Amino acid sequence: MAEEITLSVMQQLVGDVEDVLQPLLDEFKAETRIQVKLQVLNWSEGMDTLLQTALHGEGVDVSEVGTTWISSFVAMNSLQPIQPADLRVVGFESDYLPGPWNTCKVAGGDQIWAMPWMVGMRVLFYRRDLFEKAGLDPRTAFETYDQFKLTFQALRESGVEYPWAVPTVPTLNTLHYVANWIWSAGGDFVSQDGQKVLFNSPESIAGLKKYYELGRFLPQPAKALDPDHVSDYFWKKGKTAALIGGPWQLPAYEDIALPEVWENLGIVPLPGIAFLGGSDLVIWEHVRNKVAAVRLVGFLTSDRVQKIYAPHVGLYPVRRETLASPQFSEDPVLGELVTRFETGRAYPAVSLWGVIERRLPRTLSDIWQAYLKDPNTDLEALIKTNINALANRLSLILQR
Repeated sequence: MAEEITLSVMQQLVGDVEDVLQPLLDEFKAETRIQVKLQVLNWSEGMDTLLQTALHGEGVDVSEVGTTWISSFVAMNSLQPIQPADLRVVGFESDYLPGPWNTCKVAGGDQIWAMPWMVGMRVLFYRRDLFEKAGLDPRTAFETYDQFKLTFQALRESGVEYPWAVPTVPTLNTLHYVANWIWSAGGDFVSQDGQKVLFNSPESIAGLKKYYELGRFLPQPAKALDPDHVSDYFWKKGKTAALIGGPWQLPAYEDIALPEVWENLGIVPLPGIAFLGGSDLVIWEHVRNKVAAVRLVGFLTSDRVQKIYAPHVGLYPVRRETLASPQFSEDPVLGELVTRFETGRAYPAVSLWGVIERRLPRTLSDIWQAYLKDPNTDLEALIKTNINALANRLSLILQR
C-alpha cells in the first residue's frame, strides 16, 4: 500500500496548477509508491491558512510558501530544518541561484529551513513603434536609471502624452518596483542581521528620488493610479509607452491588449540589481514521514519538473542547470533575463520584514500624493521626511 503525504501549492496568475502538477505527482507515485494529496490555495488567503497550520501543528506536510514568510514560520518553531543529509536529495547551494537560496535562511543564521522552488522577475514592457518614432534605441534607452528621464522626455516630445505609468496608491507593487532603484543605488531595506533599518540611508534616498522624479511623465490625474489603471493605460488604451510588469502576466494581457500594442510589444530587463520574487518549499515540523517529504521536495525541485511546471505558471526555474538549458537560455525573451537571475536579489528573511511590507507601501504612496499635489516641492526633503518618520518608528520596534 502506498504511503500518503499532503502537499499545498499556490494558484498562480496563469495556468491551471492541477492540470500540470497532478500528472507529475502521479509519476512520483509510480516511482516511489508515495501518494501525494494535493491542495491548491489562493495567494490572498494562503498566509492565513498556513499560519493556522503552523499554530496548531497539524495538517499539510509540505507547502509552497512566499519567500518572505520563512522567518515567521521559523519564529513559530513550525518548520523541519533541511539537514546536510537531505541536501543529497534536494540539491546543494551551488545548484541554485543565490538570491532564492538566501530566502531559505533567516538573518544571521546558516540553517536551511526551505528549498527554493520558482522565481519571478519584473521587466519593462514598452511600445517598439513609439520608441522608433521618437528615434530611441531600447537597448540604450533603459541602460541606467538616469537615462529614464531622457527617454521619457524624448517620448513626450515625439507626441506621447504619458510615457510612463506606475501605481501611486498603496500597493506592494510599488515596494517591488522601488527595490530595483534602491539596490542599484547602493541602498538597502535592512541590515544583513535584520537589526537596523537602512531604507533611510543616503543611498536608498538617492534611489527613491530617481524613482519619484519620473512622476511628471505619469497619466493625469495621477493621484489614484492603482495597478489596474496602470495596466489599462498601457494595454487597453495604448496611451503609455512603458510600464513595469511580469512576463507571467502576458497570457492574460494578450486577450485585452489593443492590436497595435500587442504587435509592437517589446521587453527589456530593468537595469542594475533586479528584485526576485517567487516561492519556496517547506516541510512542516509535524510531518508524519520526513523521508517521504524530502523525496517529494527533491522531485519538485528536479531539473525535469522545473522545466515543465515553472513555465506553465509563468515563472522561472531556480536551478542553475535548468536556466542554462536551451529551453531558457536561447529563448528570445527569457535568454536576456537569465544572467540577471544570477545577480538579482530577494528580500531578506528577517522578522521585521512583515512590518515593512505592511507599512512601507503606505509611506511610498504618501510621498506620491504630496509630490503630485505640489510638483515644485523639494522632492528629496519630502522623501526624507516621510521615510525617516517610518524608519524611526521601526527602529523603536527593533530596540524592544
